[in-house]
Amino acid sequence: MAIVETQEGKVEGCTEDGLYIFRGVPYAEPPVGPLRWRKPQPIQKKRPFTWDASVFRARPWQPELLAASVPPFSYLVDQSVQPCEEDCLYLNIYTNDLSKSDMPVMIWFHGGGFAYGSGSEQVYYGGHLARKGVVLVTVNYRLGALGFMNLNEITNGQIPASGNEGLFDQLMAIDWVKENVGRFGGSPDNITVFGESAGAISIGALLALENSRGLFQRAILQSGSALTAAPLSDCVNVAEGFVRHLGSRDPQFLMNTDPVQLMEITDLVSMEQGRMIFQPCIDGEVLPTLPITLIEQGAADGFDVLAGTTKDESRLITHAFQADETAGLAAQTPQPLELLNATFPDANFDQIYTEYRVLLENSVEQADDLSVYAAIETERSFRIPSIQLAEAFAHRGNTTYQYLFDWPCPALGGKLGSCHIMDVGLVFGTYDDNKELVQFFGAGDEVEKLSSNMQDAWISFARTGVPSCAPIGEWTPYSTDLRCTTLLGSTIETVQAPMDDRRKLLAGANQGVVLGWM
Repeated sequence: MAIVETQEGKVEGCTEDGLYIFRGVPYAEPPVGPLRWRKPQPIQKKRPFTWDASVFRARPWQPELLAASVPPFSYLVDQSVQPCEEDCLYLNIYTNDLSKSDMPVMIWFHGGGFAYGSGSEQVYYGGHLARKGVVLVTVNYRLGALGFMNLNEITNGQIPASGNEGLFDQLMAIDWVKENVGRFGGSPDNITVFGESAGAISIGALLALENSRGLFQRAILQSGSALTAAPLSDCVNVAEGFVRHLGSRDPQFLMNTDPVQLMEITDLVSMEQGRMIFQPCIDGEVLPTLPITLIEQGAADGFDVLAGTTKDESRLITHAFQADETAGLAAQTPQPLELLNATFPDANFDQIYTEYRVLLENSVEQADDLSVYAAIETERSFRIPSIQLAEAFAHRGNTTYQYLFDWPCPALGGKLGSCHIMDVGLVFGTYDDNKELVQFFGAGDEVEKLSSNMQDAWISFARTGVPSCAPIGEWTPYSTDLRCTTLLGSTIETVQAPMDDRRKLLAGANQGVVLGWM
């Protein structure tokens, strides 16, 4: 066992395979009772007892994932995860040396569309990275209706929820780590936040917030950027959907509503509104506008940033349409052209759709309707926003690095390509930790080499702000003229403006606020 004295009292973790692991460490007061839908509060009193940090604590409340039994989603679902509770603000720490105080620190924010996930999932096991000389922290933050629903407007301020409480949880977690990580071997002045999908989108918002200044120095955004946030009117519509199904907007009634009921209503409102209903809220105070706009104005100057996407992000998401149908969620698979026209009603998507099909056929890729839609959505919702983030940093003279991950998922005969989430198992080195993960990420010498190289690059970036390292070589920074991007796949090389023909097809379409399924 290992005992560390934190500001709130002693925590007792485990020693496993040469690592010190502290699971389920509280970083804030439980957001229950009168603290529901409030900003997280610091732990008020020092504990007179030693906290048992040998086991994971509760996950945030989240709906049942209906497609969890359908491959490939069944390969990713961790059957051992903890039950859901409102008392969920915990983090997990992995370190290989408690005697130091200068190792780089990496704090992970998981994805899941702001509605699913936790820091305790098997794919986020932090031991592999910790063995390479970092203190690795994974975090739970409030999700869905309890973390990202604006109730301030419909309750006239009686419930002052901005819809950004989950972001404040993340800030609280970073602050806790900064104050305590020196006792776990890490440097409080060398902190990198990294995340994937909703976790990366969260980081895009954190970069724009004044409250982030001084809390961390670097950021890695995997499959997410700073273009995803909902206008206040959309957030109010979501809240209205909830109170309509609940049958009351009385603040006291809402404060006492069973979380199970909130989760059941989440599925109903999501289907009614046909989009990812939870995301950071442009409420006029916490977020006055899109995070990318604030970044373009200099809000994130001084941060080091590494950002990128997988090559075929949306193939997993379009497969989810079919998986949801199999699981009984949808009556039929959405029609690609209908989805595109609804997304961009003013754009000539018949022409764009036809041209994209030709590009895919010329690249000897799948070119059926759903595959064409997935390729367009990959550009619109993921790669172009990531490029725009790099452009914003480069325009202001900040150094940023861009990547494109291109290693195929072996599941379903390879039809998913290099899809959403594929890079996560390789960054964490968990791709072959059990037979289910192997079915999704693959195994063998090539995967092992790519995983090790990516880990070295991520750690180099966390340590110095530069991802260049011996296995990868020189990683050229992104610039607006050359658009240098490092390809991570069967080979690792830096190229200029990869797949630019696809990007250019959407260059004239209005991006606006991205409301995808991420």
